[in-house]
Amino acid sequence: LFYLVGKYTVPGSKNTPAVPLGVAVSPRPAKEMFVDLPSGHKMPMMGLGLCCRPSAYDYVSVRNSVLWFLLQGGRLLDGAQLYLNHDAIGEGIKDAI
Repeated sequence: LFYLVGKYTVPGSKNTPAVPLGVAVSPRPAKEMFVDLPSGHKMPMMGLGLCCRPSAYDYVSVRNSVLWFLLQGGRLLDGAQLYLNHDAIGEGIKDAI
C-alpha cells in the first residue's frame, strides 16, 4: 500500500513520454462521434480514461498523458476525485492551454 501525496511516482510503472517543445495543436478529429445526452448536449465518444493502471497514479505519466491527448484534439477526460490524480490532470490541462 502506498499513499499518493504531492508529486508522486509509482516504482516500475511505464511513464508516458514528455511532449517535445513545438508540438502543434491538432484540431478535433474530422469524423468525431458524439453521444446525445438527455440534456440535449453532446459528449465525445472518445476520451482518455485516467484510472485503474499503475501509470494512472504516477504524476508525470498522468500529466504527460493528458497533455498529449489534449494537444492531439481530444476533449473528454474521464477522471474522478477517487482516483487521487486530479493534481496531475489539472497540470496537464494547464500546460495544454
